[in-house]
Amino acid sequence: MNRSTFRAVAVGAALGVLVGAGGPHAYAAVVASDIKYFQTNTVDYQNRALMYDSSDSTTILGRNSHGDASPGKLGARARVYWDSGTLCSASVTRYNSNATDYFTVTFDSNCGGYIYSKGFTETWSGDGYERVQTFRTVNIGPL
Repeated sequence: MNRSTFRAVAVGAALGVLVGAGGPHAYAAVVASDIKYFQTNTVDYQNRALMYDSSDSTTILGRNSHGDASPGKLGARARVYWDSGTLCSASVTRYNSNATDYFTVTFDSNCGGYIYSKGFTETWSGDGYERVQTFRTVNIGPL
């Protein structure tokens, strides 16, 4: 997955949350962390966190080399923290069920106040998962 594709996936994930299965939603703010580039067992990856208003959080993992990852080889957990650094809420860690070169996890944190998103991703190294945290988003507050 190249950089422009990863950006497109990030935008697509944002639009997926905006539209959602329950119909259109209106969000006043969407913030994204910087992209973190890393390598596991010679495979290149990138991850990032997204935050929508004071509610939905997404963690995205992209695989940049070696084609699609087999099922169960990519994992992600989205987490939301209050501005004090205390964890407010987190999704469960989920793993890809199909061969793919990207994977996303989104959940509604139901946190209020000033919060930010900082998730983590897991990639299979051959003998276990390697966990890499995303960079954090900027704080986002009540509307």
